[in-house]
Amino acid sequence: MNRSVALTVLVASLVVALPAGARPPAEHEDNLLDDRFEIGGALVSTSSSTHLRVDSSAGAPGTEVDAENDLGLAKKKTLGRLDVLFRPASRHTIRVNYLFIPFERSGTAVLSKDVYFKDNLYQASETVSSRLDVRLEGVDYSYSVVRTEQAAVGVAVGIEGMEFSADANVPARLAQQHEARSAPVPLLGLDATYRFSKHWYADADWRYLKANVSHVHGSAQLWNAEVLYRFNPTMTVGLGYSAYHVTIDSLKVGDTGYFNIATGGPMLSARVGF
Repeated sequence: MNRSVALTVLVASLVVALPAGARPPAEHEDNLLDDRFEIGGALVSTSSSTHLRVDSSAGAPGTEVDAENDLGLAKKKTLGRLDVLFRPASRHTIRVNYLFIPFERSGTAVLSKDVYFKDNLYQASETVSSRLDVRLEGVDYSYSVVRTEQAAVGVAVGIEGMEFSADANVPARLAQQHEARSAPVPLLGLDATYRFSKHWYADADWRYLKANVSHVHGSAQLWNAEVLYRFNPTMTVGLGYSAYHVTIDSLKVGDTGYFNIATGGPMLSARVGF
């Protein structure tokens, strides 16, 4: 079962599991913090900076490449994110997220320097076509250590699935190289929601990990912050900012290299809850 199907099954299971009395009693004033189930989407207009180096199989250092300036990858791209939230009790929250518009970019550029990428040499003045694909999807659990009618502050644990793949080729001489990485990454974090008027809320979350495993050093940081407006008991829209920064430095024999990407931008979101 692939990850997209697994996420769909999980979301369907959460919907089925919702209790019949999910909405607060009618005499309670409508409050986003009382929603038991929520599904939403967001569009993020990102600006990115990407650096990578892929060493040879024998361990000879590759060339560090600026993917946007050296390879012609677009600095800006619009991403689409799907979020599903299930709150079985007032202090407990389960959240699933998935990039339904993945972070995939391609470009063509004339190299200004020699580039060693894995076991291939791409020479200065050659025209190189390249592609870089980054995919993120995850699930986390949050417990609200602070929970009132006006605010909730939680601590979270979760797993983010990260996939990276890069391709470079010179059509003129049929030289091609492909490199891919994927791994589930455990994350710790914080989230907070504050209601500052009847219809207005501030919402933010932050996830972070820094770890050294099997000669691979990595760190990941993801965060979102937005102001929300609740139109009615089911519909909410938001405007904010979303970003992530991932660094992977591999010292494994025969598989060394470096990857760093920082991306972020303004976000427009909409969600339906009950």
